[in-house]
Amino acid sequence: MGSGENYITVHHGVYHQRAGHQPQGMDGRGDWRWTREVVSGQPSLVSEIVVGPDWTQLPLGAMESVGMVTIINKGGPPRDTLPTAEEAREMAAQVLEVSLRSVTMADLEINPGESQPITPSRPTILLRSRTGVRLRVSYHVVPR
Repeated sequence: MGSGENYITVHHGVYHQRAGHQPQGMDGRGDWRWTREVVSGQPSLVSEIVVGPDWTQLPLGAMESVGMVTIINKGGPPRDTLPTAEEAREMAAQVLEVSLRSVTMADLEINPGESQPITPSRPTILLRSRTGVRLRVSYHVVPR
C-alpha cells in the first residue's frame, strides 16, 4: 500500500492447547494477518466508557460509517495462564455482554482482560455488565 492510502492491518492469533498435545493453531497456522483499505478520510476513534447493569449504546461520536470496532473488557488483566478457582469466580462476575442489534439480548461475551474485534453490519452496539458490576471498557473504532 502506498503512503497516501488509509488502511487497517489486523494480526490475529488463536491456539488451542489440549493436555498432552502441542498447541494447535487456526487452519494449522495459528496466526493470521490481513490488511484492508479504509476508504473514509475520517480518523479512528479511541475511547473508554464504564458500563453497569443497563444496556448502554457504544458512543461512536461523529463516525459516519463503521468499518471495525475492537472492544476490550478492562475488568481484569489479560491472562496467558489458566485462572485459579477463585480467579475464575471473580472473572465470571466481570463478563461484558455485547448486543449487535437494537434488541437487548447478548450476541457476544467478552471475558475480563480479553478483547473482541467485530465488523458490524450496522452501527448498533449495546454493552452491559452481565452481573451489574461496573466495568471499564476501552474501544477503538475504525471507519469503513
